[in-house]
Formats: sequence, C-alpha cells, structure tokens
Amino acid sequence: DSNIKTENNDDSLLPSCLELYGGVGTIGLNLHDLTSTLICSDENPHNRSCFEKSVTHLLKLSTTNKTSDDKNISYIPKNATDMVRKEKNLLNRAEILIVDPPRKGLDQAVTDSLITTASSSLQRNDGPKLLIYVSCGFDAFQKDCGQLLNSGLWKLAHAEGHILFPGSDAIETLAIFARNQCNTE
Repeated sequence: DSNIKTENNDDSLLPSCLELYGGVGTIGLNLHDLTSTLICSDENPHNRSCFEKSVTHLLKLSTTNKTSDDKNISYIPKNATDMVRKEKNLLNRAEILIVDPPRKGLDQAVTDSLITTASSSLQRNDGPKLLIYVSCGFDAFQKDCGQLLNSGLWKLAHAEGHILFPGSDAIETLAIFARNQCNTE
C-alpha cells in the first residue's frame, strides 16, 4: 500500500501485526519493516528455532538497523484456536492479522473470533482492521470467505490467485479483507 511509510523512524505510527498458522514466520517476517510489533504463532514448537534464525538474518538485511527487541518481534508456540481463546488480548491489540491455514481452512474458533472480535470492536475501535488470508485450499477459503462476508463485518478488499507449482492444479489464494467500520446488516 502506497500509504504505508517504509522509512518511518516512529514505529508508534506503524500497525501491530499478529500471524496465526505462522509456521516459521515466512510471511509475517517479510512485513516486519512495516509493523511496530510482530507476533507469530504456530502449533509446532520446533518452528521457534527457525523463526529466531530468520529474525536474526532479516534484521541484518533490514534498512532500519533495529534489533528484534526494538521491533518487538516474538514467537508463541500455540495453535490458532488457543491463540484466539487464551491470548485474546493479542488479537484485540493487533491491527493486522495474517493467517495461512492448512488446506482445511481456518479453525471454526478463529472464524468465530474474527466475527465476534470485529463486532465487539466497533465501539472500542480495537482488534484487527485488516485480515491477510493466504490459502492453499480453495474450497475451504470459499467457506471461510462466505462466513466473514455474511457476518457483515468484513469486506473483501482484494483477492488474487497464484500457481506456485506449475503442472499442478494447486492454486494459492491471497485475499485481503478489511473490517467494516459499521455493521451493515
């Protein structure tokens, strides 16, 4: 987005980001220069080591000359359902939520939380305002997309498909949802 400053010395102006189903942080870490804080989570506790190595490497390449402490980059070894149920404060503080679920799509608890958090956040103006959804399972994406749109709380701002594996019929979908500012029921 051309409205996001990449050479901003005041990180307080940048959005906070939470990544669920984050694996080793490949997606979130590539956005670290555009965020004030980045919290990645995944259910595989062994991903933490790879995540931390990636943080060290990316910060060496970063133009901001900041450390992981300066950037508030962290990893939580929890599955997405536990994150939205037990770490709800992190979801409420995140302005951007990144999800890259398995082929089955979002856990129902995550979808429910996105709808509930968006609904209760209308008055408080907290919780994710932007949802970046990377999908490797189009049928599941359609289901999740339908639930988000039917809630009246989210709108699909952008979507595109990518064939990452030529010769296969696997399509990766990148979708960006924006939270509606008011309930449009």
